[in-house]
Amino acid sequence: MGFGKSQPTNVLWLDNLPLNITELMLRSFLTRLTNLSANDILDIYIDNQNSQCLIYFTDSVTAQSAINSIRGKKLDTKRIQVDFASRVFLTRFSDIIEQANQNKR
Repeated sequence: MGFGKSQPTNVLWLDNLPLNITELMLRSFLTRLTNLSANDILDIYIDNQNSQCLIYFTDSVTAQSAINSIRGKKLDTKRIQVDFASRVFLTRFSDIIEQANQNKR
């Protein structure tokens, strides 16, 4: 996300998600389209209000594999946008992550 070439990280940002997407739906989408196991996905934080999420993977190589497999794909009827999440974006997303962590407890 942002300007210029993104730098690989272990976190992907997905945008233009279907309304009321769930973590289970995202995990199913990822495992169906990639060769990744469920253990390769560490956590998912969803911002349904803005139709986006962050997905944490075990490492940047795994995230790169995922991004290559899902870029340009549709989830339900919506073509998702995907990129590596920058540190700046992670900082802006931190309130959503904090709220999601509280809801998961």
